[in-house]
Amino acid sequence: MDETSAAANAFKFGGVVFSLLRRYPSLLIRQGAVLRVESWFPVTSTQRTIGCTHSLSFFPSNLFFFFENMSSLRWFDIVCPAFAAVASACAILLSRRQNQQVTRGVRTAVRAVNYHLTRQCNYECRFCFHTAKSSHVATRDEAKSCLKMLADAGMEKINFAGGEPLLVGPLLGELCRYCKVELKQVVSIVTNGSKLNASWMDSFARYVDIVALSCDSADSDTNVRIGRRDRNTGKTEPQVEVLRRVAGLCETYQVKLKINTVVCSENANEDMNALIDEVKPFRWKVFQVLKVDGENAGGADLRDVNGLLITTDQFRDFQARHRRQVSMVVEDNETMRNSYLMLDEHLCLLDNSGGAKRQSPCVLAVGVAAAVANVLFDATAFERRNGDFFADLKDIEDFGTAE
Repeated sequence: MDETSAAANAFKFGGVVFSLLRRYPSLLIRQGAVLRVESWFPVTSTQRTIGCTHSLSFFPSNLFFFFENMSSLRWFDIVCPAFAAVASACAILLSRRQNQQVTRGVRTAVRAVNYHLTRQCNYECRFCFHTAKSSHVATRDEAKSCLKMLADAGMEKINFAGGEPLLVGPLLGELCRYCKVELKQVVSIVTNGSKLNASWMDSFARYVDIVALSCDSADSDTNVRIGRRDRNTGKTEPQVEVLRRVAGLCETYQVKLKINTVVCSENANEDMNALIDEVKPFRWKVFQVLKVDGENAGGADLRDVNGLLITTDQFRDFQARHRRQVSMVVEDNETMRNSYLMLDEHLCLLDNSGGAKRQSPCVLAVGVAAAVANVLFDATAFERRNGDFFADLKDIEDFGTAE
């Protein structure tokens, strides 16, 4: 409710009360007055005594009115318009407070957005929680309009993910440029690294703050069993070598390297310390493998994660084995589930609170606040996983205005 409509509604209500009081005063009049009102409102010699007590409770606090020895006509003529004005002020204050609360909630939720540009991927990871159920990709203009709306609502960091976002490399690069130069965002991408090369980095690395490389094991065979291989040819560059190559690119182009590792039954007993020591990521995200109905739950889903699930104790053991890694940030299922604001390929936000992804209305159609209202975002879990780490990266480089 905006302030104009709040005021209009309040005055309308005051008018109704005014009419009722004048026509049916006995409805709101009771014996037992405790205050005199002659000193509040001047009355004529045609006074008559009316004793009343009454309370109304339709705004934040009960409003008590006690009247005695008043002119029925003069009191109604003066008090009711004043009452409507007070009611209007209360409604406006309530509207402002509610709007401020909504705005704060939206700004908290949209500070960091994960935009899944495409569901398509050239790998076939068995635990994938965002599978290739659609080939849709928003147009450049649609994506830019949505990103602008999110930035205006408080977005500070955009993370481009997939699928594999580099399957739409030119679009990804242009959106990175737009977000960095025009929207002043911290920009990151999540990739399996197979399509990331010097050519793309030459063109777009200056618009990227972070490259997050997915690597689940220091053993090439384990990565293959998990599904990190080209699903069309069955062959691919060993993922450990991909990691080393991407680490070199990040060093050359001065982009921060992050590693994402999903802990599952295939790698739960592994020791990755030597590999992490070698490549030295500034941040190592360690996730507990997550089951999402409609994505990887088996049956009609494109993936079946059931054989890869691990217990909480297994996940904690993996964490303990790597405790000396200061860059490690761990996320169990509960922390992961509701602490990310996800934007899908149709520019809808995704709610995963029920164990399956549910779309909000399209952000372009209903706006950011209405879309956010349709999803659950756990701000406490966001803080617990240090989701605002990017605050220190905001001033990495000032690109000025659009080129």
